[in-house]
Amino acid sequence: MLRFDLPNVHDNAVRVHAFISMLMSIAAVWIHPAFIGVLFLQGFVKGFFGLHYCPMYRMIEQLLILKKWHGAPEDMGAKMFAAKLLMVASGVAGALYVAGITFWMVPMMMIMLLSTLEYAFGFCIACYAYHYYFQWKQS
Repeated sequence: MLRFDLPNVHDNAVRVHAFISMLMSIAAVWIHPAFIGVLFLQGFVKGFFGLHYCPMYRMIEQLLILKKWHGAPEDMGAKMFAAKLLMVASGVAGALYVAGITFWMVPMMMIMLLSTLEYAFGFCIACYAYHYYFQWKQS
């Protein structure tokens, strides 16, 4: 459902945060899978508490507000839904890695792709899924 009880987020801050998520997923694949835990924790905090409780997002947002590059406000509900999907995907990747299955790279590649779409084009597929889920739930 739409979360009118939460403050809006700034679209450019969300895009920079998506860029950092993309970098962490690349680091998990190419450097060390420990970065999966960072993505999981980030998705948990942003998904269940809100983006304003994520220290990285707050720092990015304050920096962009200071430079007046913060962008237009967006509904936080869809971004929280996207963060929950990030948590699930990174949790699956982490569980597969711990089990010794090399298929763990597939959820990480999906995180890379979807966060790149958010960062580069402002296209959040989870936000569209959230919209259709909300419509389905209302009917």
